[in-house]
Amino acid sequence: MAQPNPSPLFPPRARLILSAIRAFLSAHRDPPGSRWVDFSFPLLTALFLLLSVTACTPFSGDSSRYTLQKTQIVVQGDRLYAQASLDPAFLVDASALLKRGEPLLATYEFHFYQRHDWLPDRKVVDITIKRRLRPHLITEHFEMRDSQSGVYHYTSDPEEALHFLGKPRFIALTQVSELKSGGRYLLETRILVTHEGVSGLLRLLDRWLALWRPIDQTLQIDYTHP
Repeated sequence: MAQPNPSPLFPPRARLILSAIRAFLSAHRDPPGSRWVDFSFPLLTALFLLLSVTACTPFSGDSSRYTLQKTQIVVQGDRLYAQASLDPAFLVDASALLKRGEPLLATYEFHFYQRHDWLPDRKVVDITIKRRLRPHLITEHFEMRDSQSGVYHYTSDPEEALHFLGKPRFIALTQVSELKSGGRYLLETRILVTHEGVSGLLRLLDRWLALWRPIDQTLQIDYTHP
């Protein structure tokens, strides 16, 4: 599996903003003892911590290359299922985070619609599942939690853990009997990956410094029922 290209210490937007803040502080510094001087130190400290997180997080730089590689519909028995898989490049960087002990949360949204020519598409079902993966470095095991079942599973195999996070299978959508023969349908799959190693506030600021580009992507496919 190909290794990701090394990232610069700070993303371009982070370096640009840091330079602008330094220039602003130099131009607007008040006399000693003023409120601004007291406020500038914690501001720069917070930015330093944030940029440190940005530098060590693979997801903060070029998230455009992480794609929802495939989504599909599978008919098995009397049920209609959805499946999805993420780009292998994502799994490479996710593996690097897990080796450092940082947990990940992947949220999948499956929206299934019935197509109409002259009317708005009718929503058949909305399903959201969350796959949380937490490494335990001492025991060298991975804790896997699926929001659908709420059950915890454990494995020592990193490939099995990444498969759990990045390739959800057989997500039940609806009964086949509920579908119209010859009917046209649309499956819209959305993926949102969250790095849980930092607080919500730092995660929000990190996305801002990275040009508001978290791993949040959508893929659509058409389906015609026989």
